Amino acid sequence: MELRNDIPIKRDKNWFDRCISNENQGIQCSAAAQQRPLAGRSTHHCGEKMKAKLILAESVIVLGVFALLFALVNVVTHIWLGSVSPIQAHIDRHVDMASMRDQLRRADPALLAEAYQRDLDDIVAIIGDQTQVFPEYDAFVQFKMPAVATPTFNYDAAGFRRNRTDQGPWPPDDRAVNIFVFGGSTTMGSGVPDGETWPQFLQSQLQSTTGGTIAVYNFGQPAHFSSQEVAHFAALLRQGHVPDAAIFLDGLNEMIMQEGIPAWTGFLKDAAERLHVIWHRDDAITHLKAFTARLPVASLVRNFGQTPSSPVPTIDAGAFNDRAAAHKAWQRYRANRRMAAALADAFDVSALFVWQPTPYFAYRRTDDILKMLEAWGPSHQAVLRAKFGYEQLSPEIALDFGTAPRRIWCGEAFANSEELLFVDHAHYNARGNQIVAECVADALLQRRLVPKLGF
Repeated sequence: MELRNDIPIKRDKNWFDRCISNENQGIQCSAAAQQRPLAGRSTHHCGEKMKAKLILAESVIVLGVFALLFALVNVVTHIWLGSVSPIQAHIDRHVDMASMRDQLRRADPALLAEAYQRDLDDIVAIIGDQTQVFPEYDAFVQFKMPAVATPTFNYDAAGFRRNRTDQGPWPPDDRAVNIFVFGGSTTMGSGVPDGETWPQFLQSQLQSTTGGTIAVYNFGQPAHFSSQEVAHFAALLRQGHVPDAAIFLDGLNEMIMQEGIPAWTGFLKDAAERLHVIWHRDDAITHLKAFTARLPVASLVRNFGQTPSSPVPTIDAGAFNDRAAAHKAWQRYRANRRMAAALADAFDVSALFVWQPTPYFAYRRTDDILKMLEAWGPSHQAVLRAKFGYEQLSPEIALDFGTAPRRIWCGEAFANSEELLFVDHAHYNARGNQIVAECVADALLQRRLVPKLGF
């Protein structure tokens, strides 16, 4: 009898013993095989191939389930650890309006109302306008605020925060008295609208007193300290923007950034290391190691058994009380001051250096400020470096400033005030900014520190 290969397989209990493999028509069965089993070798060969396929299928399923579970574990670990990049975590904190509102509600309502002189919705609107804008990379100062326009917070593309009234043109008009102001977030005006920063008040006071055309440009940037301010000043001079005077207000961030490392250094270092891997170690093993090292599970394994760092229990904790580090920061500031003065002299600019008041020195409401700090949580307690730094070094710093040319001591400008002069644990409210502006303006006019003012 002639064998046929086109009869579909009859899948009864003995079908395994009768099947054969055909490359073109798949698995079929011969007519003869329906009447008698195949020879032992063919039957055995067919059975082994089917078993191998079943094993392969089972392996694929097992591997798929394992991959799914591995991905699920990493997702859960990612959520549990909050395993996002440092810069993304910072952005998330900035734009989380609900969290910010809750944080403000944790503050003492009476202190909050006295600090802002506004209701909660207006406070959230002001802070929201500022915190939803994230700094951009800058080639010379590492980062600065981008151009932004909101109802209460406006930055020019040239890098200065716009005054609410009488903002000078850019580039500056040589017929005006042009004053560039540099500093951190206290100069930028964190927590207050455009019309309530101390550079805005300075411009208004000088205009009112002299009757001249005064243009103050507020180049304050969040987290900047003297090293970045000098670089910013130099960059503007290179671009041909030469003011009549440059004012540098410092102190708080000098003590907070005691290591002298700009705030974005960690982010940029991480980015550079990743680029190094891509450019110089372009092999599969290195990429695999780098990938696995960044997995949330790998982070969990690395940190297993370690005790997580806890918030500093009291404000007197030694973590923020380092006299040697504070003194080193002061010496770095003095070096930066000399460099800024040399640059100014080279371009015939009057350079003026202001040591600013803080809520932790020569101020009667320090205890209330510490209550406000508690509402902001442990991540903000590095500001306490300024508390100890000012306490330890202010006699030396005040003597250094004294009545020396170019130096303006405002470190005790709040000493006689019973008012709440801050919106939080670091930044001035409108009244605080007015007093800072008065301290600076009085020195400029009484000591004739800017000849072009003609007063």
